[in-house]
Amino acid sequence: KKLAVQDLEYLREAIKNTHPFPFVYTSERDFNQIVDLEISSLNDTVDYFTLRNSARKIVYYVHCVHSNVLSRNVTKKEVKNLSDKFFPLEVKWIEQDFYVFKNYLEDTTIQPGYKLQSINGYSMRVITDSLKTYRSGDGPEDDFIRGLVNLPFQFNFLFDIHFPEDSFYVVEYFDFFNKLSIDTIEAMNEPRDNAKIKDTISYDYINKHKNLKFRFLETSIAYLRISDFDGVQGIHYNQIFKMLAKNNTANFILDLRYNYGGAMDNANNLMSYIIDTTASFSLVTPMQVKEFDYYDGA
Repeated sequence: KKLAVQDLEYLREAIKNTHPFPFVYTSERDFNQIVDLEISSLNDTVDYFTLRNSARKIVYYVHCVHSNVLSRNVTKKEVKNLSDKFFPLEVKWIEQDFYVFKNYLEDTTIQPGYKLQSINGYSMRVITDSLKTYRSGDGPEDDFIRGLVNLPFQFNFLFDIHFPEDSFYVVEYFDFFNKLSIDTIEAMNEPRDNAKIKDTISYDYINKHKNLKFRFLETSIAYLRISDFDGVQGIHYNQIFKMLAKNNTANFILDLRYNYGGAMDNANNLMSYIIDTTASFSLVTPMQVKEFDYYDGA
């Protein structure tokens, strides 16, 4: 315990001294309280997973999406003896409902496409609202939390932090026939790598990271989906809008559903192709207000 306390105290000071804006979304007083709470909850003997989860809670409570706690790689031999377990379903939040996207268990009747109602007696909306305790972001809170829920295993991590469960989950769901059922499913050990589903749609332009996908639906209709604003996207916008101009496209669909955000310069660059004048907006966080401008720079 003594060594674990030293580690958490070191983490407290490291965040304060190295994070550029540690108290934009939470106050220093509240941050210190969460660290103190984690320290006080430690038992006399602290294992790796308990310490990691405490560190994860502390870092998440800063509410900065760019800060995370990495886990060491776990060997196949170790995985048999792990005590750290997670909710075994990958979830997608679409419109107002929550769906099973992937099931990591082989012995359950819950299928991808089933609509989740509750886990361990907590409604899905109560669960997602609770995630705001540990994560916060710029812009509409629901859109941001929706993005986290839809990221593979972010939901599982956050759910495990707020509603810890050792072995089993009671899941209430609607099947394909709209029949309400309840099943008890086992927790899984360390999250496995997410096997990406192959996109069979043919695109006219797609970037290396596949977070920008562009195609012409018809001669006069173009579609651009931007799943996030990470990376350097300006060069891709330039190519896409050149294609739009060359084709003299009259109708443009910009799909930002489930986009969880990213770099402001990417959003600014995109807006410069769409608006003719400078537009201003305010970013309001729990601790401060910032003013920004979008510039017409295309």
